[in-house]
Amino acid sequence: MKYDDSTLIQLILNGEQNAFTSLVEKYQKQVHAFAWRKLGDFHLAEEITQDTFLQVYQKLYTLRDPNRFAAWLHAIVKNCCNACFRKTQMSTESLDALSDVEVERIFYNRYLEEQREKNAIEKRHEVVNHLLNKLNGNEKTVMTLHYLGDMPCEEISEFLNVPLNTIKSRLHRARKRLKEEEFMVRETLGGFELPYNLTENIMQWIQMNEPGVAASVGTLTKTSDGTLYAVMGYENIYKLPVGENEWQPVNTEFLRKDTKGDIPIAEHNGTLYIIPSDELFASTDEGKTWDSIGSCPEGHVKELLIAHDTFYLSLNNGIFQSENGGNSWTNLNDGLDQRLIENSGIRQMCLYQDTLFIGTYLGIYRLKNATWEHLHLPMDNTVVVSSLAVTEEHIYAAVSVNILEGDKTPAENFIQLRDGGKDSWWIFRSNNIDDSWTDITPMDARDSMNILPSITLLAADKTLLLIGKDDGVIFHSTDSGLSWQSTESSSITPMRFSVNCAVALDKDTFFTGGTSGIHRSMDGGKTWHRFNTRFECRVDNLVCIKTNPDSESLKTLFATVAGSLVKSNDSGSSWTAVDIKLKRDTYDTSNKNPQKKYKEQTPNIVQISEVNGILYAKVIQGDSETAFCRYVPEENCLIPVENMMPSLNSRQLTWYVFGNVTFPFKSKRLPGQGLLITITSHPKEEPETLLSQVINENPQFGAECFLKQLEQIQGDHQLAYELILEGLYGNFAINMETYYMEYNYKLFQWKLGDTEWSDTGIQETCELTRDNISRGIKIATLGDVVYVGKRDGHLIQSLDSGVNWSDITSDLPQPIRHFNQIIFADSTVYISTDTGVFCSNDGNVWYGIKDPAGESVIIKSLATDDDVVYGANDDCIYKLDRDTNTWEQVVPEIPDSITSLIADRDTFYVGTEHRGVLCFKHAE
Repeated sequence: MKYDDSTLIQLILNGEQNAFTSLVEKYQKQVHAFAWRKLGDFHLAEEITQDTFLQVYQKLYTLRDPNRFAAWLHAIVKNCCNACFRKTQMSTESLDALSDVEVERIFYNRYLEEQREKNAIEKRHEVVNHLLNKLNGNEKTVMTLHYLGDMPCEEISEFLNVPLNTIKSRLHRARKRLKEEEFMVRETLGGFELPYNLTENIMQWIQMNEPGVAASVGTLTKTSDGTLYAVMGYENIYKLPVGENEWQPVNTEFLRKDTKGDIPIAEHNGTLYIIPSDELFASTDEGKTWDSIGSCPEGHVKELLIAHDTFYLSLNNGIFQSENGGNSWTNLNDGLDQRLIENSGIRQMCLYQDTLFIGTYLGIYRLKNATWEHLHLPMDNTVVVSSLAVTEEHIYAAVSVNILEGDKTPAENFIQLRDGGKDSWWIFRSNNIDDSWTDITPMDARDSMNILPSITLLAADKTLLLIGKDDGVIFHSTDSGLSWQSTESSSITPMRFSVNCAVALDKDTFFTGGTSGIHRSMDGGKTWHRFNTRFECRVDNLVCIKTNPDSESLKTLFATVAGSLVKSNDSGSSWTAVDIKLKRDTYDTSNKNPQKKYKEQTPNIVQISEVNGILYAKVIQGDSETAFCRYVPEENCLIPVENMMPSLNSRQLTWYVFGNVTFPFKSKRLPGQGLLITITSHPKEEPETLLSQVINENPQFGAECFLKQLEQIQGDHQLAYELILEGLYGNFAINMETYYMEYNYKLFQWKLGDTEWSDTGIQETCELTRDNISRGIKIATLGDVVYVGKRDGHLIQSLDSGVNWSDITSDLPQPIRHFNQIIFADSTVYISTDTGVFCSNDGNVWYGIKDPAGESVIIKSLATDDDVVYGANDDCIYKLDRDTNTWEQVVPEIPDSITSLIADRDTFYVGTEHRGVLCFKHAE
């Protein structure tokens, strides 16, 4: 697609490298032609062209009017030519006073100097080229850029779009390799401009639509022209102009680190307003620059609404109003229950027919004559308002019973609702004419959602969406709630706080924002896709599976992001969430609802793996219990593995360590109420029977060193909790009907038909620290052969499906400290470690894999495709020549730190720590 100069410049300033390439290609012939005519030297004009665009890149942010780029560019190339004249031309005035002999002598001496310097430079070039060949492509690039006009690491990071720590690490490795020769490299490279081809390889990487986000989206706002603004965490603001498909960063230099509350954005008459903490800022240029309007009332900021030049601000301590553009504010708390002010009880504001409504945990209020009036809903209970939504015709409210109200405790009220079979939540609609409310609750939704669900309502025209924040459930209506249809798998992650905010663009287009980023629907809420292009995202796992055996090309990418599973059927262009079929507790009651269902907490997905064309996942339920699931393509969900009844559970161990202790990171937030309470779940045994000898003498509880360490640090609840939680996050491997799994730093085995997991006897023996607990035991199995790599660098082997084990660490070519990965390709096993990669065909004789220079290569992730082995680190991707056991670099620099690798014929996918999934199309 061709863009005008103004658009290209904006893309460049937003960090789009390809846009600068387009700008160079558009003007480079013109610049070169001008310089050639000016200087009369073709090759010198090439240098001037390069100098010109280097200055353009460095100074582009200073261009005030992008529409005058061509004139600005002309001025730069003209100045470069003039500077070249001044540098190379000898002043004619100084020569006029000299004799011909003296002039000839001067020119001859200058010629000799230039020749000596030329020869010296050529010799230094030969030496430096020899030295730089010791470096890989990434290190060579960083060294060149660092000594190119003294370019600091921060600028290199920005220029290459690579994390700063990665740049520093590459520079450190390069310096370490070159050691004393670094000065010669600095002197030789200094003064040479950046060759274009040093970065062209990086631009070959295709940026996918990120499957998740690093920070939760807390604000989504639509402006009058259809532009969307999103706030991520407390630091980043993005916008999505109409018709665009990539989010663009917005200037956030005015944000402070002490931001309290949300960061609401509102638009009025073409001006953007934003409130980080207690100060109002305005922008008239779509967020490029921000000016402070003045201070706001202090408190936890929630929402900002503007109507007819009146500003309404919602804080934790009430509602405030400004009628002079935000310069001064007045309190609007008259008529509100004092408990709402004292307990942060105001949940949401909305404007319906120019009237302000608020949803609170004591029901709905309407502002009338500067005083709030409490509206009565058709039920006896005091209700919490989960969500309000408005169209031109209706106002909608989602409400649930307030368990804070009543004579009993919140926990007792909750249990009474759960066991009593009474309705606990509703959806109401009103037209605000006679204060009447109509119950439009979809009956099927009550069986699909929690007793006290967190609900978001979205409305546009006659379309109404009900989104279960904690369930990923969506019900949609096209007749203002008279009839409903459900979407069983909405693809909005069924995890807590997956929907923090939402906005309706029109009756077909809706957006939600939350812990998994932005989701977009373009068909009225029926289907949803993640829409996170250019957001920061960490991917933990990547797996590629051929979900259609009859197709040669149709493969599905799966990725784990922040404990959830997502998939892509279009090579990473769009991502949807994979649901999990959860166990539900059923309560028999004698009231009108004989079966009241309560959904368990959504599991965290620990690891995924492909086994014989099937995707398996290890999940953690309730922060204590392990389980295995397999993916069912027809239902787009994970279901428990058939006949796999036993599981390993840390509940008794946790009870022994913590007892009745309650601390912040273990508190449970009751759904829909915003209240932290503790509902104790007792283990099978009473705590007094769980003596230390019972724990330590039972191998099912975990590794001996782990249990002893827990006994010694019982006073440090935070470290104990980290050890127990990380013990659940161990790796797994599956071979036919045999499962191997790390649990509490120990290896267990289960076979189809077994009634419980068996202890293999393999366990960690090293001291467990915050630095090593997350490394995990590495496991790989093929046939009867099993390999286990432990945290302490020991390699364990079994040739009879885990019956007998041997420590073969001494057979490896060199000592190692830890393992990165173990895989099989055919019958050959490959082990990636902190000192290199080793392989063996028989498990007895091991070979080290080197690069063509005979050096070991540290590989973070291994992958196979048609028995070809590939490896990747933070620098590049390698292909293994199995005849010579050497690595051959096949893909240039990876512009981020990687977490995982997939090889699919001529395409490589890498999961990264910051940029989601990247794709590279490789042509042999």
